Amino acid sequence: MPSSTTTAPPGTHPNATASTVFAILGTVCWCVQLIPQIIKNYRAKSTEGLDTLFILSWVVASIPLSVYNQVQELNIALKVQPELFQALAFTTFFQCLYYGSKWPLRKALFVVISFMLFSGGLQAMLILTIKLGIRRHVEWPVVFMGVLATVLVNIGFLPQYISIFRARAVTGISYLFLAIDSSGSLFSFLSLPFDRWDVLAAVDYGLLFIIEMGVFVLAFIFNVLLKNKSTPTDEDVTFTEEDGDEKDEEYSDIFSIKGKFNTRPNAWQNAYDSDTKSAIQIP
Repeated sequence: MPSSTTTAPPGTHPNATASTVFAILGTVCWCVQLIPQIIKNYRAKSTEGLDTLFILSWVVASIPLSVYNQVQELNIALKVQPELFQALAFTTFFQCLYYGSKWPLRKALFVVISFMLFSGGLQAMLILTIKLGIRRHVEWPVVFMGVLATVLVNIGFLPQYISIFRARAVTGISYLFLAIDSSGSLFSFLSLPFDRWDVLAAVDYGLLFIIEMGVFVLAFIFNVLLKNKSTPTDEDVTFTEEDGDEKDEEYSDIFSIKGKFNTRPNAWQNAYDSDTKSAIQIP
């Protein structure tokens, strides 16, 4: 595992062109991945099914990921990637506050813009401080940033997984968003062996790809397989008009005392009622 920019081992198959191509593809995917979700939220004026903590965790995770990629001198595309991704994540976070939590527009804008300024200042401070530490052979902050980025990026899916299992369905998430996001993770992972193999970066991108594939699997299980099993077929719901009449009589017999005990035809019943009244009439 690399601990500084001077000791990081070369890729297993060094190829600057391949590394750049994969890194650019990964960056493009990560930069546009949230656009389908943003459009979906805007059109529906809702973020139902999209967990706010899920998006917030990506906003926060972009900070250590950006710092780590900068100080480790990874491919230039991987340096730009977290910044562009965070900008879109902030937009989605604003939608969660405005559409989902029903915050006033000014309040939501104030919180998001303040958070953006804080994030930019914190990143600049951390990058300068950690690079200064590297010059003095203090390398543990680099590893800490890498581990923190990996944990935050991937743990963000935990609330989403909980929501999926509670609802027993995958709702509110754009499948196009997941497809683009997982592709970005895969391309970013593939860029590493051709440039500077970095264990923490590989774990970050690789684990994220696996977790997102898990959402697709759950969508297939809950939204397709189990839904089809719980939906009755035409044979199950087909019945004749006579069957319906019999069912109505059966339910009437169950819930009506008169229907349960008086089974004589109406003419007999009327005659019986007349005889009974005559029999009990007092002269």
